[in-house]
Amino acid sequence: MTGTLSAAAGSATITLPSAPVVGATLFTVTATADSAIATYEFNTDGNPDTTGAVVKSGTAAVVTLAKAINYPTVKQVIFQVKASDSTAGTAATGIMTVTVNFGPSADSAYSFCVADPTASGTVIGKPTSAVSTASWTLTTGTDSAKFSFADGSIKTAAKLESADKTYYTAELTLTDAGVATTWPLHVLVDNSCVNSGVAQIVSGLVMILMTVLAIHVV
Repeated sequence: MTGTLSAAAGSATITLPSAPVVGATLFTVTATADSAIATYEFNTDGNPDTTGAVVKSGTAAVVTLAKAINYPTVKQVIFQVKASDSTAGTAATGIMTVTVNFGPSADSAYSFCVADPTASGTVIGKPTSAVSTASWTLTTGTDSAKFSFADGSIKTAAKLESADKTYYTAELTLTDAGVATTWPLHVLVDNSCVNSGVAQIVSGLVMILMTVLAIHVV
């Protein structure tokens, strides 16, 4: 799974599942410069406990998980990726700092397809947590009023039908020991992806996408 980078150039923060597999892509960074980018590497102390690995792929740096995350002992890793251009003599460099928060959910987003229409009060799914003491709540989002959370399940709080809209979004918050993380909820109203009228998890519908965030090399 990969995370969405959203911050000013030079830094970003993403949230990923509590237990991504070793080798999974965590994020990518693309640097821009007057000359071609020659190398990407971790800056000094920019890869705590050798958690990640970085390779140049085309014009981008791809950072993958090099060792298993011991959650909840490890909840955050701060990486620094250094880019150097191909200027002869002294290369121009730039550094991207990416803060990666892990968990406590074992998932990265919740995407479902439901029947058109779907009645109010219908259970559409259950979010998971790697920590038994963590608690879920339904918080904000464009269509948060259309959903509720009760008895460990995501439910509709209003009738969903394509005559209104076909794509609904909201946010779930998972709180663990006072630390809250937000997870997107995406619901598609479309009979073509529903089997026997039961809400389906659609992994390819909307996931936390790998986002290239360009940094300017100086």
